[in-house]
Amino acid sequence: MFKNSEVASLTAKAELWRGSTVDTTKVSYKWAAMDASVTSTASTGYDADFGIGWRKLSDATGRYTGTSSNTITIYAAAVDSYAVFKCCAQDTDSASASYNTKFFDVATFIDNSDPLQIIVTSTGGDVFKNGQGSTVLTAVCYQAGAEVDAAGGGTYTWTKYNKDGAVDTSWGTNGSKSGKTLSVSSADVDTKATFMVVVTL
Repeated sequence: MFKNSEVASLTAKAELWRGSTVDTTKVSYKWAAMDASVTSTASTGYDADFGIGWRKLSDATGRYTGTSSNTITIYAAAVDSYAVFKCCAQDTDSASASYNTKFFDVATFIDNSDPLQIIVTSTGGDVFKNGQGSTVLTAVCYQAGAEVDAAGGGTYTWTKYNKDGAVDTSWGTNGSKSGKTLSVSSADVDTKATFMVVVTL
């Protein structure tokens, strides 16, 4: 978490464990950032290992370094309110039983110095059972502890990430829906889904 310019950068470290031991040799790493603008294989930053909705990173001064190592450094300028980074670790040891296998995990960073905070509430919880259920998601905006835009006059754009962590480009209109509230039914969720909202006031 970045807060009030107290720190200039934070790090995330990926470790590939074999039983109780961390494998520090013959492992390659690369990182991506969650980015809803990556909507096709032709999009800038698309990488097949990360898929739609993720932008592969390369070192950029003042934003991130270590993007091809197990430890990435994230600078405050790279986190606008909220950012999710995913690591792909690939076993490159030809003598290993998991040779060429790729492993993934994510790290989330939050910028609490921004004046606006968005909280998503759900009327029906976050679990559907036996293909049944529905909920209404509401994006609630706060500034200095007080709710703003209760009437929903701003622009709210929702994006859905599927069970594989890729943007569902067939959902809604060109892969997105709009509105302060979002109705979600079991038909929108195949095993797992993550709904992201971007708010412009």
